Amino acid sequence: ARPGGGGAGGGVSVGEGAARAVLIPDTNSRIPVVIEERRASAIVAGDNSGRPRLTFIGPDSRIELGDRVVTSGHGGALPAGLPVGVVSEIEDQVIRVQPFVRFDRLEFVRIADFSGLIEAALAPPDPHIGIP
Repeated sequence: ARPGGGGAGGGVSVGEGAARAVLIPDTNSRIPVVIEERRASAIVAGDNSGRPRLTFIGPDSRIELGDRVVTSGHGGALPAGLPVGVVSEIEDQVIRVQPFVRFDRLEFVRIADFSGLIEAALAPPDPHIGIP
């Protein structure tokens, strides 16, 4: 992914004329993710640094530098497969992720409502669709 070509966060609240998004580095940010190649589940937890921590990793998961991190789709807030970043540091049992988004250069964000998409995917098929 190119710099700036990934998810910036989740957990959006919307009011009249304003919106609040929780960005990945924010202490309140918790995003369910998957280490793409290894299919290991984890949580990217913001800690107000430029490189959030990877937490709640399965005990048998092998994580390596450069592993790509994407959203898992668990929890229903974000669909699976959105790029988040890459594993950039493994030191003293702390694993950090370098987000694809460069927050120091972030000027605009696009807020997408995936809730309807997820609800539609979980809903039973409509028996009337496709009947002439």
